[in-house]
Amino acid sequence: MADLLLPRIVSLRDKNRCAAILRRPSGAEEREAAPFLRRPSGAEEREAACCGRRGGGPASPAIKEPESLSNHCSGSQGANAAVEPGAPPAEKPAGNGGAREEPDGQEDQPEEEPRAAKHPAPAVPPREDRGPQAQEPVQRALREEKGEAKGREGASGLPPYEPFPIRFAGTPEEFQAPSADGILLKLLAEVLAREGPIHRDLVERRIAACFALPRIGKQATRRFEGIFARAEREGGLRMRGPFAWPSSLDPETWARVRGPDAKGEMREIEHMPPEELAAAAELVLRSSIALPRPHLAKAASQLLGWKRMTEKIERAIDAAVGLLAQKKRCVVEGDAVSLP
Repeated sequence: MADLLLPRIVSLRDKNRCAAILRRPSGAEEREAAPFLRRPSGAEEREAACCGRRGGGPASPAIKEPESLSNHCSGSQGANAAVEPGAPPAEKPAGNGGAREEPDGQEDQPEEEPRAAKHPAPAVPPREDRGPQAQEPVQRALREEKGEAKGREGASGLPPYEPFPIRFAGTPEEFQAPSADGILLKLLAEVLAREGPIHRDLVERRIAACFALPRIGKQATRRFEGIFARAEREGGLRMRGPFAWPSSLDPETWARVRGPDAKGEMREIEHMPPEELAAAAELVLRSSIALPRPHLAKAASQLLGWKRMTEKIERAIDAAVGLLAQKKRCVVEGDAVSLP
């Protein structure tokens, strides 16, 4: 009886609708609906809570929207759009040139203080508290300053030879005039005070340069002979061989040794007084007590500034050692030289 009444109760379309409502979901449909029904994991809950605190609103779990559901959604991205975990928030188009709006509660927040301000660098210790490696540049500067204070001395520590500074004193014609005798005598005294004892040739070169003489010929040589003789008669100098000595210096007690000049230039060996060479040999003996004669000559030449000893230099220094022995300031026994 029921089968006869069924077509009257529902139509075939209603029957199919009821079957679709009452039937059990298939496995594929369950897997598709699983993302909507699953509980968020602990990492997703913490990330969602952190995003909620930054935005100033309540924390909400991040839910990923499946592709099947997004196909049924409208094209507009609204507030209900799903947010992927870890993705940055989407920028909203603004009418002020596309500027991004700051979240609520963050517009007036001050920027984070730099790390350097929170943790300042340690203070630099004073110079005296630093190690020896840090103080080395300072000590080197002090040593250089002391070296400059001592003067321009060579590697041997000898005082430099100081040539007479040339200045204009007259023309070559005025040099020959008798009225220039006073000027010549004055220049001679200044050269001796600066460079004496000095070889006569060097004196003539200095004075000739002051009068712009192109060369020292026979006439200029006779002129210088008269000036030297007059200065010696007046007691302004004493001649000892070719060397002119100021009257204030005694060749017998001379013990000064001069090295190269400020430019590093050496005098010729024949322009150095034997007394100065003897003083250099005596200075070497004081540090060595006794030396063979050839070794003494080599050490004295190096002290005076010659890098290579020639035969002429060796003969001159050997003669100076003989002069030193005559003054009984050294003892020569065979080939050995020692202090008395």
